[in-house]
Amino acid sequence: MTSNYSNDFDQFIGPCQGIIALMDNLTTVLFNPSTRNYRLLPPSPLNIPPPFSHSIECVGFGFDTIANDYKVIRILDVYLVDHGYPQDFEKKIEVYDLDIDSWRELDHADQNFPSIYWSPSSQMFYQGSCHWIGIPIEDPLVILSFDLSTETFRTAKMPDSCYFMDGPSYGLAVLNDTYTLICYPDIERAKDTNEFTDIWLRKDYSGCDSWIKKYTIKGLPIQSPLAIWRECLLLFQCSNGFLMSCNLLSNEINEFNLHGSPTSLRVIIYKESLTPIPRGYGSSTQVQNF
Repeated sequence: MTSNYSNDFDQFIGPCQGIIALMDNLTTVLFNPSTRNYRLLPPSPLNIPPPFSHSIECVGFGFDTIANDYKVIRILDVYLVDHGYPQDFEKKIEVYDLDIDSWRELDHADQNFPSIYWSPSSQMFYQGSCHWIGIPIEDPLVILSFDLSTETFRTAKMPDSCYFMDGPSYGLAVLNDTYTLICYPDIERAKDTNEFTDIWLRKDYSGCDSWIKKYTIKGLPIQSPLAIWRECLLLFQCSNGFLMSCNLLSNEINEFNLHGSPTSLRVIIYKESLTPIPRGYGSSTQVQNF
């Protein structure tokens, strides 16, 4: 797969029923590693005329079980460029429905959105909703979620010890089918290399916002958490770029012979699936092989 754009794919989302989404600020590619099929989605028709510009604040991909349809969501910041500086931010929300093969804009006039916190693992699709970590005007941090069936947003509290200013870094994962939050020291700000990494589990996803601290590990050189594999193996990219693992049960740490530039590695826990990628209509983009 190749791209005509200079951007690297900085979001690697899924799998969702066997399909993975690769995304950057301009491009979305869906692919199934099992069938070796992929599809480049058509670009958004959203037109931002000068002197306005825009940036992509976050993206999501998942499956709407009610409509039986895959969807892509993008949250954009649209702003006026005044003397080289962005002014007067306004949010735009776009949804792409694979079933009808088109983009549309959502009405969100009554929504008050937090800013979106970014790290390589700060977004996730879980139980029908896309999730991100949000930064309200005032701490503490929140979980922002978008239900793909009802197309509504909601926020949930994070543990009381989670805050943004001078706080740790954060990532989202799934452990034992449970919504999981990883709180780890910011390696650029940490004064003590023996600071702790905490693994929190959300007790009741559909109800209260209570959390349980499941694990605490000392001295992990995490630059970015990547995934939790086999229910106990935390995979992460360390400060020297190598892929490493920590067994949450034994605290055993291993380094793998795989490395990349800072925050460049991504890990997907994939189960083989023959799910087809929906085809485009008419002159739209079509499914191809790689």
